[in-house]
Amino acid sequence: MELVYQYIEALQALIAAGADVRMVVKGCSVGVVSVEVVATCLEVGCVTSASPQQWYEFVSLATPFLVACADWPQALVSAGWWR
Repeated sequence: MELVYQYIEALQALIAAGADVRMVVKGCSVGVVSVEVVATCLEVGCVTSASPQQWYEFVSLATPFLVACADWPQALVSAGWWR
């Protein structure tokens, strides 16, 4: 479970640095604005272009995420992250 927490910390750092973290929910690509571990799943705060109001989805710990950085955030470069 420690690796899951490390993964979530990395996702949170990406989100905080301004990376475009996305996932597919119910067949639709959504922007991820927050991720937390809750029991045996992830609580993911999402937004879509059609509905910019944040909503939450509970997903399996095995859910794949796509992290897209059109412009690598400077905060990550300063912290030693690479593409």
